[in-house]
Amino acid sequence: MNSRPRPLGTYASRASGLALGSRGNACGFTLLELIVVLVILGMATTLTIVEVGRRKDKTEFLGEVRRISVILKKARQNAIMDRMEYSFHTDFDVEGRPYYWIEREGQPEGTSRSLPEGYDISDTVVAFFPRGYSTGGDVILKNGKGREAVVSVDPILGRVSISP
Repeated sequence: MNSRPRPLGTYASRASGLALGSRGNACGFTLLELIVVLVILGMATTLTIVEVGRRKDKTEFLGEVRRISVILKKARQNAIMDRMEYSFHTDFDVEGRPYYWIEREGQPEGTSRSLPEGYDISDTVVAFFPRGYSTGGDVILKNGKGREAVVSVDPILGRVSISP
């Protein structure tokens, strides 16, 4: 038996499958490999950020569409419960920004709501009557990024629906 111990680097590298450098120590990653990994991570991060931005715009737009739908439904419900005419109106303020509000028997009810920058809304008036029917109509909402949705009010039933 050979009583001399083996060099630790040689035994460990063969057992674990590590490659040996010219000096007998384990090699790491090359600079090129690290750069390739960093470029791939950078591209993945960029794509993720762009996608999150798109989804945020879509979420904000759909939130505004749903808010208008809920306000129209509430106006119909209030007309039935209070036995008074309620109406939904849209217009532009002095700065040209679109906004909407509800009126009760011709008087403003609550506060008006301005739309976010870059949004546009059709010039619409929809009246809801105590028996549940309405004048009907479509509220068309657009944003500056090409999205469009239509909130429709059925004239006979007064029901509100959203179509993208």
